[in-house]
Amino acid sequence: MKSPAIEKLKLSETSSLCAVCKMGIPAEIVEIDGRVFMQKSCSEHGDQDVLIASDAGWYREVMSYPAALAAPSRAKNEVDRGCPYDCGACTSHQQKVYLPV
Repeated sequence: MKSPAIEKLKLSETSSLCAVCKMGIPAEIVEIDGRVFMQKSCSEHGDQDVLIASDAGWYREVMSYPAALAAPSRAKNEVDRGCPYDCGACTSHQQKVYLPV
C-alpha cells in the first residue's frame, strides 16, 4: 500500500550551522503535517531536520509580531565573512529577545 504524500510548505529561508562540523549552510523553514522544521543539508554530513515548533498555528502567530531589532550596544567582532561565520555580536548583528510566557 502506498503511503500518502506528505505536504511540505516552505515558510522562509535562512542560514544555519551543520550540527556536526558547524559549517554555515543554507536552510529552509518548512511546515510539515502541522509542525515547523528547519531543514538543512551539509555536503559532508547529510540532511538534518530540526523541529522548531510542534504547533504551526502557534509558530505563525508568534512570528506575526514584528520584532523591534536593535544593534548590540557593544560589538565584539568586526564583520569578515558574514553570518553565521562571524559568530557573536558584530557590527551588523541585530537582536531583540522575546520569550513566550
